Parts: sequence; C-alpha cells; structure tokens
Amino acid sequence: MTVKIDCHLHVFAKPSDEFPREVSPSCPEDREETAEKLLVEMEANDIDQAILTQMGGSEFEHHNYVRHCVDTYPDRFQGIGLIPGNCENPAEHMDRVAGDGHFIGFRLGSLHTFVLTRLLILAVHLVRSFDTVCLSDHDV
Repeated sequence: MTVKIDCHLHVFAKPSDEFPREVSPSCPEDREETAEKLLVEMEANDIDQAILTQMGGSEFEHHNYVRHCVDTYPDRFQGIGLIPGNCENPAEHMDRVAGDGHFIGFRLGSLHTFVLTRLLILAVHLVRSFDTVCLSDHDV
C-alpha cells in the first residue's frame, strides 16, 4: 500500500487564550480551519498523513494549535514550525518548539536580508538536527 502524504497544509483555530495567533486577511479573527475539517478532506481524497505548516505567528505560543493537532493525531500529522525574524536565539526557539518530537522542520518567519545574513552566520557556527519519526510503518 502506498502512503499518501500532503507535505504543506495549514490549520488554525479562532484566536483564544489556549490557541493565540496573529490575525490577518487570510486568517481573520472569526475564521478557523481545524484539524478535524482537514481530516474529513483528507479522507475524501485518500490522503493518509499531512505535514502542518505553522501560520498565524512565529512566537512559541503561536504554535499551540499545531502542537495540539500533532499531539492529538500523531499518526496523521507532523509539524513545521516558524522562526521569528527577530529571534535572538533560533537554536533555543527550535529546541523549545520541537521538544516533543512532532515538529520535523522550521521555516523563517520572513526572508529579509538581515535574517538571511544571520541564518548564514548561524549555519557556520551550529548545525541543528532533530530525530524524526516516520508517520507510518511504511517506507516513505
């Protein structure tokens, strides 16, 4: 059996104390796209698993909903986190977000020259690696 994995999807809850997020035109305050809605769409399209890419902010607490989803459905989802563009310690941020092992990668919050310069400097001085977990028993 071939496992079908969608490698870039977004989920988010309405902003709350439990699931804070930034509001934007694509993610207005009254909108939510939940994991449960996504699971229905995945089932309808024969998608077995998905990689959830964080949106709605790059601070640690902004990752709460994606973290909730990957913890609730670990056999269906893994996460991609965001690193804030002004992050003073990206390694610490990555370790904190990825602490449970359900986040398998990171994106920069924005790709400005300053951030790219800092990223290149970081790449020279430290290499981050994370143990990843296969989403299924099948080789992917």
